[in-house]
Amino acid sequence: MPSRYQTVFTISGLGRNGPNLLDHVRSYIRGIVHEQFGIPLVAWTDDGVWENENGELRIDSDRRDSFAYFTLTWRRPDEWEMRWRLSTRGDDVEAEVQVLGPDNDIRTAGAPALLDDVLRTYHCRIQGETPYPDAIAVTNENTDWYAESLILGQERRIPVVAVSQRHSHTCSHCYADTDTYS
Repeated sequence: MPSRYQTVFTISGLGRNGPNLLDHVRSYIRGIVHEQFGIPLVAWTDDGVWENENGELRIDSDRRDSFAYFTLTWRRPDEWEMRWRLSTRGDDVEAEVQVLGPDNDIRTAGAPALLDDVLRTYHCRIQGETPYPDAIAVTNENTDWYAESLILGQERRIPVVAVSQRHSHTCSHCYADTDTYS
């Protein structure tokens, strides 16, 4: 079964809105991906398809007076794929990020490092909530807060994932004997 990671969030602010905000985010994402992919700088401003030893990179975008969209798909030689889709929604930009793994790969899909960069650079929200950009270490001192505020919090609308070392996790609020709790 293929491995998949996906998130959808909203980007706003920075004194820009709509297509201007999307242009700024698009340039940021393209710049980092182009550095990693290794294509010539002359192609940095173009939409199109490029292939090299790092895989295939496809970029498409359009900008009108009040609407813009951007898609970037990077398919690596090992058949892993990263997709970014941005589109304007009023003054904001809606973003969708996917990482897809091939069938029978032992690795698990997760958030690309670029996603953390975007979350730190821009004002991002998931269903109106600001996501935690960093992991929170659960200790004996904050276990009750973690369980009551994050896990059982009635206002929480964003999923919470807790990861512990195998068979060494002891928390009265967790009932499963696995590595990952949600």
